[in-house]
Amino acid sequence: MPKLSPEKEQAVEERRWKIWRLRVVRKADLTEIVKLLGVSRRTVVSDLAVMRDVRLEHIRLAVAEQQATIDAAIEVAESCDAVVRQAWTDLEAADKGSFARAKFLNTILNAVRWKIEVLQAVGLLPRQPDEMILTEGSGIRDLSDQEGDKLLAMLKILVREGTSLEDFERQVRRDARTERRRVTRQIAAGNETA
Repeated sequence: MPKLSPEKEQAVEERRWKIWRLRVVRKADLTEIVKLLGVSRRTVVSDLAVMRDVRLEHIRLAVAEQQATIDAAIEVAESCDAVVRQAWTDLEAADKGSFARAKFLNTILNAVRWKIEVLQAVGLLPRQPDEMILTEGSGIRDLSDQEGDKLLAMLKILVREGTSLEDFERQVRRDARTERRRVTRQIAAGNETA
C-alpha cells in the first residue's frame, strides 16, 4: 500500500474517529454509519478494526503505566518499613532519658505517615478524613515521657498488627480524654481538701 500524504493520513484518522464515535458513543449500526459518512461498509469495518486495536494498545499502555506506578509505591512502602525497623532498633538501644528517643519516634511517625500517603495516592489504601494526631506546630518533643511511651507502645502495635491510622488516632484521642478526666478529678479532689 503506498504511503499517504500527511493531509490524507489526517483525513483517514478523522474518519476513523468519527466512525468510532458513531459506533461506540451513539450506538449506530453499520448501515447508518455507511449512510451518514458516505463510505463503503468494508471501510467502516476496516476502520473499526483499526480503532479497536488502537484502543487496546492505549489500554495496554495505561495498565503498564499503572503497574509501574504501583510497583514504585510498593518499593517506597518497603523502604519506609525498613526505616521504621531501623528506627525501632535505634530507639530501643538509646538511653531512656536521651533526646535521641524523640528523634527516633519522629522518624517512625514520619515514615509511617509517608508510607500511608504513598499507598493512598495510588489507591492501594483507602483514604481517611485528614486529622492530625498532634496539633499544628507541636511535635514529638512536646510530649511528656509518659505520653511518649504511650505513643511508642501504640506505634509498635500499629506497625506490628497493621492497624489502620484511623483506629490508631481514635485510640490516641480516647487515651487523651481519659487522661484529661483523670487530671480534672485530681484537681477537683485537691480543691475539695483545700
